Amino acid sequence: MKQRSIPTFVTTEKSKHFNFIDFTNTKKGELLIESYIGKTEKGVHFWSAKCSCGNSIQIRSSGIKKTDSCGCVSLKKASKTNSTHRMRHSSEYRSWIGMRVRILKKTEPSYPRYGGRGITICDSWKNSFESFYADMGPKPSPRHSIDRVDNNAGYCKENCRWATPKQQMRNRSTTVMVEYNEATVALAELCEKFNVDINDVYRRIHLNKWDVHRAITTPIRPKKKNHT
Repeated sequence: MKQRSIPTFVTTEKSKHFNFIDFTNTKKGELLIESYIGKTEKGVHFWSAKCSCGNSIQIRSSGIKKTDSCGCVSLKKASKTNSTHRMRHSSEYRSWIGMRVRILKKTEPSYPRYGGRGITICDSWKNSFESFYADMGPKPSPRHSIDRVDNNAGYCKENCRWATPKQQMRNRSTTVMVEYNEATVALAELCEKFNVDINDVYRRIHLNKWDVHRAITTPIRPKKKNHT
């Protein structure tokens, strides 16, 4: 591991410049800024800080705003996520990581279709694989992946399921959905259930303006063969 170079200080006196901020006795997260150390040749100010876990660290002025501990907090979170459940190499864990990337990582190519259009992750899943796994359970098979029942709603227990590629295809925003028996279902799924051709049923509904029940249950006449 690359070792950090120890900064060389040209002065240990606090600056009298009007932009200088004195962080002495400032509390930031788990850190207490105890004292000023000095300024380097490049004009970087360093401070001595004590963490609640007992560690002491040196921290530059620019890092105080975005540092909450000596690193122990991040280490605990990583340990809890990656070690406690011991499923870091599982398919369920990869699904959880993929879900978070699509929602939270703006540089991800798929982000505009997920986080970029307002899709969210519930708080209990966002930083806890354990909560995600407790709600979703194991995948029924390696072919299953996480699917949102309502494509315009976020990732949460009430809106997610493990689905096959076929089920996910039917659940895309381009899938034709119809009302049947007081429920909204995919037309493809309905046609498969009644063993009828989806193209004929689609024409009946959208061109002939039949209701769904009639379009599904009326026998379809065999197509006439052309005789030469």
